[in-house]
Amino acid sequence: MIFEDMNPKKVQAIKKFLGDKKALIADDKKTTRTTLKKILTEFGVKVQHIFIADNNSDASEIINDLKIDIVFAGYNVGSEKGIDLLNTHMNVFPNRQRAIFSLISGPNSIASSCLILDTEADDYIAEPFTTKSIADSFLKIVERKITSSPFLNAYHKTKELIFLNELDTARKIIEPLKLGQNHLDEIYYLEARVFQEEGNTEEALKLFEMALEVNDSHYLSLKSLVEEYSNLKMWKNAYTHTIKLLNNYPINPENLPELIRLSIANQQYEDLIKYAEFFSGLEVQSPCLKTNIAASLVICSNYFMKNKERDKGVKTLLEAVKHSSGKFSILEKIISIFIEYKEVKLAYDILNQFEPLHGENPSYRNLEIQIDYCNKDIKSVLKKGIPLAESGAANIEVYEVVILSSIQAQRKTNSIIHLIDKAAAKFPERSKYFQSMYKE
Repeated sequence: MIFEDMNPKKVQAIKKFLGDKKALIADDKKTTRTTLKKILTEFGVKVQHIFIADNNSDASEIINDLKIDIVFAGYNVGSEKGIDLLNTHMNVFPNRQRAIFSLISGPNSIASSCLILDTEADDYIAEPFTTKSIADSFLKIVERKITSSPFLNAYHKTKELIFLNELDTARKIIEPLKLGQNHLDEIYYLEARVFQEEGNTEEALKLFEMALEVNDSHYLSLKSLVEEYSNLKMWKNAYTHTIKLLNNYPINPENLPELIRLSIANQQYEDLIKYAEFFSGLEVQSPCLKTNIAASLVICSNYFMKNKERDKGVKTLLEAVKHSSGKFSILEKIISIFIEYKEVKLAYDILNQFEPLHGENPSYRNLEIQIDYCNKDIKSVLKKGIPLAESGAANIEVYEVVILSSIQAQRKTNSIIHLIDKAAAKFPERSKYFQSMYKE
């Protein structure tokens, strides 16, 4: 039983809180809807006050029309994200003190837990769940909601006013709160948000930093500082606060592109390997994010190669291949780095692996010819390279190796000059170099 062994006064307070509440279950799975409906009625929500939707459009309409107090939203509702309903719910209840929004998480429960930190959602229920785990989660939310104090009342009211852009009124509530000694991290954060909404970034930054002096792991202040310093292109400051975030909170997979960019901007290439390892551990992997990880590993490996950490560079490039999803633009960079650093066999193995996918691509043939040249296979370079050069599909490296191979093979002068003219016409910025390659 939900209320077994609970203080009768608390039970009465919970039932009073929920007695007149309307609830919406937005989920496309019938079993989930049935379970949640049963739990809500056991908590005292009236059956006639529980509504069902299996898509966001209907859910939004129900929230707006019926002023729904409690929303349970699936991580995915049909083809849409359940979290998208939160903004609709906030427009109806900008003061979140007595409203509830709970997310039923998908396989990436890490992403769901981060959404709780990043948004006004109250909690998430990780799948697979039981009736007991849902009931326990909901009970904790309700217990928080029925807890009241002058500070909590002022805190929620101030957040509501900021959401409604009533900033002067919000500031009037904040001012007396600053006279006390409690909750200063939250108070400085709220004041910073007022300045932020007014466009006064300088004052906002000061107050976010003051919040961290009180509580060095205050999530919303750290997150805001990372965002603001990034907007100002103050990469070092943004990175410093990002590390503090990562030391205290889980990585949100959706933030990986920003984290990668920040690490690259600060030349913290070792971070990119850690992000790749984290991504590999996710049960559900976004294809777009996967190629983003691959591209970052290419940058990382190039750094290692240039700094004579060859083994680490090779290992990282091979890892990039695994994350590339066969995307040619990434494979091309990987193979080019292997060619540049004379890892010809590895370059050939990767090229051969993806021939069924990209074999007809002229850029694929360009790489193949460069590998032939590295292997001193002049005959293959000329056989494959001359038609590519004549068609104008050769890249600058292939024009170069075909010209050099033609000279080594002692082809006719007119044929060599013809190739040089073709190369110079396609790459006029390198015209002098091509002209200097051969003297009659």
